[in-house]
Amino acid sequence: MADPGSVEVRALVAKVRRARGGNYYLRVPADLARELGLGDGDYALAFLARARWYHLVDWGAARDLLGELPEGARREVLAVEAARGAGAVAAPGPGPAEQACLRSGGAAAGLLPGGGNF
Repeated sequence: MADPGSVEVRALVAKVRRARGGNYYLRVPADLARELGLGDGDYALAFLARARWYHLVDWGAARDLLGELPEGARREVLAVEAARGAGAVAAPGPGPAEQACLRSGGAAAGLLPGGGNF
């Protein structure tokens, strides 16, 4: 049995896909799987939560808008950004529509495409 203190943990922001047969899956990037030592047939432990639009934003590039978020969202963003800074989070950046919404200030009001949630 592995020493619990030696377990390496990474957070992953991934799009959920539906496979034939109704099951859902997450794709783990190959470099992350190699980093964690995962191989074909291995099991991975996952704690899942639905990501909101503010989890997908690179707040390092939009730090001035962070104060516009509600308190609960701001706490979540700060926790994710701290983990991302430590190299523990893999996440996509915002797309063109989300960047335009951020520049216009609409992100703070929840006015992102798709009703504010991805």
